[in-house]
Amino acid sequence: NASTPYTNIPVERATKLFREISHVHGMDPDAFAYTTLINAWGRNGNAQQAQSLLDELWDKYKTAVSNQDRDADSYKTTVQTLTSVLHAWAASDPEQAEVLLQRMVKDYEVVPNVYSFSVVLNAWAKHSSSPKYPDGPDRALAILNFMEESSSSKSNNKGVRPNIVSYTTVIQAFAKQGRAVEAEGLLQRMLDSETNLPKPDLRAFSAVLHAWSKSKDPRAAERAEAFLVQMHDMYQSKDLDKPPNVYCYTNVLACLANAKNPGSGPRALAILRSMMNSTAEVSPNLVSYNN
Repeated sequence: NASTPYTNIPVERATKLFREISHVHGMDPDAFAYTTLINAWGRNGNAQQAQSLLDELWDKYKTAVSNQDRDADSYKTTVQTLTSVLHAWAASDPEQAEVLLQRMVKDYEVVPNVYSFSVVLNAWAKHSSSPKYPDGPDRALAILNFMEESSSSKSNNKGVRPNIVSYTTVIQAFAKQGRAVEAEGLLQRMLDSETNLPKPDLRAFSAVLHAWSKSKDPRAAERAEAFLVQMHDMYQSKDLDKPPNVYCYTNVLACLANAKNPGSGPRALAILRSMMNSTAEVSPNLVSYNN
């Protein structure tokens, strides 16, 4: 491990050894060595130090190229190096993570891959519940839209095509703020037969139900119940990989509990009984009963 949550000593020792390689032993660390140390500082939660090492490596590469050093390529920043720094920023500052993503091609001559984009999307999703980032889901959606547009057949660019994880992450970002209409809208966009997008899986559907459970929309319970029925129908027609699980049912029950209208109690009880008579995967748990 690079460090523990309570001390920087292990990663500082690694940094000291890293410096000794050059100053004492006369060997110059290459991009792989830098990436290893960047990973260590990133896991330690020090994005500034990870960024500083990245800039140091980039300066070393530019100097080697300028001097026509035949070993210049050994210092060239890779997508793995940049993504390690993205990880470091993503844990604490999604804005800096997005800035670095934008700089990858322009400043570091590295084309991001789908995993690089996923790190930043996940950063915005993770921080969307923070009052500091009320626009987190919108920032994530903007990145997703850019990925779609730049990788479409109409684009002259060879962009990165978003995958199922990309879409589900943005749905989860909307869910954290209870923005269920947008979460469900994005899922329906994936289901549209006219689009060549990845089809949503159970995780994506579950995220939409979670969004409805946190929504203040008066239609939340009705929409969640209808959505659950849609999931069952799609599973029967083999358009959904797995049937609704206990997490899906519990979110519907939460919607009914929040609705607080006379018909909600009997409907919740009917769902609870259906869970009790169903398979082990949807047997009600403590959370289900508390709803």
